[in-house]
Amino acid sequence: NKDLLKLMAGTDDLKQYVDLLQSGEMHWDVAGNFVKALAVWVKGRAFKNYDQNYASSEEGRNWSDVEIAESGYLVLGDSDSEIEQKLNGMRQPLSFYGSTRTYHKVLALHGLEELGLKLHALSLQGKWAEMRETVTVDDILALADTCKYDDYPRFVQEHREYATRTGFSMSRSTPAEEERFQHILSELQHLKTTGVPRGLEI
Repeated sequence: NKDLLKLMAGTDDLKQYVDLLQSGEMHWDVAGNFVKALAVWVKGRAFKNYDQNYASSEEGRNWSDVEIAESGYLVLGDSDSEIEQKLNGMRQPLSFYGSTRTYHKVLALHGLEELGLKLHALSLQGKWAEMRETVTVDDILALADTCKYDDYPRFVQEHREYATRTGFSMSRSTPAEEERFQHILSELQHLKTTGVPRGLEI
């Protein structure tokens, strides 16, 4: 509702630039009518509700009127082993967040509703270590994408076609790493994306 949006935006001016992390249908309904910028992390699978409200808004807007930030569960690395190590590092935080009922709808989007129920039951018993072991790397991969650093610009082009802005970071502790970072950054800056979620053209 409008009061919720004003609280999130910290302003009464609903035309002001706003970033919202979208994780539920209610957020998408609010965003469809008012928000000018989105931060998307559910592998783009929650766009449907936003699109329905956005396309039917009385202002007759289209996707070019909104900025969509590429964000969320993306694991970058230089090797398969590095990526696997980072995926394993995500098991603990997912076990915590996934145990809360708020995240169960997100897990359900990716076929992990049963995992959420298991984690919630374990949390009620205080079995925190067992919760981490319950989350597998395959569970993480159902939520996250993976990519090598050098392939990141192509990944954005092919899998984040909706993104109108993105962020990027990597180690820059040596001149060689700084040069590599600047090269990848330049490729990202010169990318041209459609800014429209695939299959949801208005």
